[in-house]
Amino acid sequence: MKRILASLLALVMLVSCLGVTAYAEASEPTVWNGSVDIRWFQSNSKATEYTINTAEELAGLAAAVNAGNDFAKVTFKLNADITLNSGNAASWSLQAPANEWTPIGNNANAFKGVFDGQGHTISGMYVNIESGSTEDQAGLFGALTSTSGDNYTPAVRNLSVVNSYVKTSTARKAGLVVGQVYTAQMDVTISLENLRVEGIVVADQTKQTAKADLDVGGVCGVATINNASSSLVVRNVYADVKASEQSTDKWSSAAGGLVGFVDSKGSVVIENSFVNGNVASNRLQAGGILGFAKGTGKVTVSNCMSVGEVSSPARSASGVIAYSDCSVKVENCVTNVALVGGTATDPIGPSEKGTSALVAYTNCYAVATASGEHYTAVSANDIKGANALATLGASFTGWVTTENGYAMPKGAAVMAGEIELPALRLAAVQETAVADGKIAVRLIGAMNSKSYKSVGFQVKIGDNTADKGVTSILSSVVYGSGEDAGSYTAADYYASYIYGVILPEVSATGTVTVEATPYTVAEDDTKTVSATTWVITYVDGVFSGVTTK
Repeated sequence: MKRILASLLALVMLVSCLGVTAYAEASEPTVWNGSVDIRWFQSNSKATEYTINTAEELAGLAAAVNAGNDFAKVTFKLNADITLNSGNAASWSLQAPANEWTPIGNNANAFKGVFDGQGHTISGMYVNIESGSTEDQAGLFGALTSTSGDNYTPAVRNLSVVNSYVKTSTARKAGLVVGQVYTAQMDVTISLENLRVEGIVVADQTKQTAKADLDVGGVCGVATINNASSSLVVRNVYADVKASEQSTDKWSSAAGGLVGFVDSKGSVVIENSFVNGNVASNRLQAGGILGFAKGTGKVTVSNCMSVGEVSSPARSASGVIAYSDCSVKVENCVTNVALVGGTATDPIGPSEKGTSALVAYTNCYAVATASGEHYTAVSANDIKGANALATLGASFTGWVTTENGYAMPKGAAVMAGEIELPALRLAAVQETAVADGKIAVRLIGAMNSKSYKSVGFQVKIGDNTADKGVTSILSSVVYGSGEDAGSYTAADYYASYIYGVILPEVSATGTVTVEATPYTVAEDDTKTVSATTWVITYVDGVFSGVTTK
């Protein structure tokens, strides 16, 4: 295995994940009655910000947009969890639920504003666009687009869409969050960020006589960026999805765990995201992160991981990107996927390339039988824990592990559930490359409260002992709410905090042990020292293991 650029030992940092069974609550939630409430708009049609409190008001947003109100530069804030249907989405292919959702926006009338979920959840969405419909996009949002303007950012953010089902036989662009994002304007950034997505999206053309492209993604079906100065950003997404397209002819149909199809003259950035998925394309490409990418722009996929199954029996399958006919950069990515490809498979990808493909890879790892030029093959055990986190460029502001040992971006972990860490513990260790016979080692600590006068480590290197205090403490939450979204703040959203101490000069010659014991000092100067000491060993500057005593 290649030496990991930023080696990291990550001891297990527990994440309380909310599974699909979490929808059964002690008291039944209020379920959408199928009606539309648009009074919030009728009372003030010129507002620049609206609050959505009920499912009926959310349906009112769909009605208003589809009637021609694009809400350009208007922000909507979701102020409560919303249940559109009760029951289990996994059964809705056989028996439809009571309420069918009409996507917000379409080809003729797209949504141009910002939808901020403020950490709330929309569950039980059911979309079914069948033969006879003129709709071309399917999802919670049908179409998200833009008006020209510097730093203008149409967005869907800080939202969970769970226990949901999207099915289409005629809409060619389908995703659980949005069917299609597009812009031809200058200086526009469209963003899909801080999202938790759990559900099923399927495009089935097998019973239709008219053939057309069918592109599906766990989050977004199609992204079309027709201006070199504009971009799409997909970041901090946790997706547990089944995404499949079932076409019967050789059209440009594709499926992706996050995005199905990209056609871009600008930039597309997919970062800090985790996909646990079953992604399938009946005719063309399937990718764990992205199915198909083309255009004169650049696609970057970084700090992402995919696990699950990816299949395209007729063509190609990949753990990250299946097909490229553009400039692509893949960096700090890990895959552990079961691949089925009729013509080609690649744990990282692209497994197929067009004549305009220019692909660069950095620091990518995969479970595979042999190593290629752009990734290192490792075992399933090796890809867990420390190695996977190191591959993903982990730092104490970036990544944690899940309960099962797989790496997950912190944004995904937060969206999946509250991060719970024992107080007073070593959470991770990093070291730099050897320089002048020495390495710098960073100890990353975790605690359950900020109500201390100071924190730090008692450190012993050889015969030298010292207290190493810290001056900054970071909240373990990746986003706040509202205007704080996407930033690290000191606000107490969750009960876990992390901090770092750097040991600047550790010998890279011979065997060196670093003993680290975390401590806290209360406001009354009472010092509490952890009962556990972590012993980290380096041999000639290379991390070789950790024990406790």
